[in-house]
Amino acid sequence: MISNNDLTASPSNSCYNLSTLIRESARRWPDRVAITAPGRVGLTYKELAILVEKLTAQLGASGVQSVDRIAVVLDGGPEAATAFLGTAACTTSAPLNPAYTAQEFEFYLTDLRARALLVREGFDSPAVPVARALGIPVLFARYSPSDPAGWFHIIGEGP
Repeated sequence: MISNNDLTASPSNSCYNLSTLIRESARRWPDRVAITAPGRVGLTYKELAILVEKLTAQLGASGVQSVDRIAVVLDGGPEAATAFLGTAACTTSAPLNPAYTAQEFEFYLTDLRARALLVREGFDSPAVPVARALGIPVLFARYSPSDPAGWFHIIGEGP
């Protein structure tokens, strides 16, 4: 856990953003567990930083910019947490309730002007056909219970 004393302003850390905070945590405590889940190996701060960097690069290569909004529809768990951290570290993350109806997803995706939708591979959500109908690219998060808690890979269409 990071204490307030660890984040005091100094010339080297006077402006923290989420990406910087994750990188700094990985530098200070690379082997400490950042994300856990019952029955799963914990994800370390170093692994979290690698995941965030990888996600940032994948989104950037897909044309997503820092001013864009990514809708995230994941059904809870450590991957939802790391997907939020990863997208929020490089763009605006908009987590949406996976229980929304197609009509609700249409409203929120339109209102957000989402640049992409991130959803778990194999998750039967009305968000996917709604996003496709609106011309919003769908990215799929692939993960396995054998992976460290929170680790996932992005597959899918991209913007």
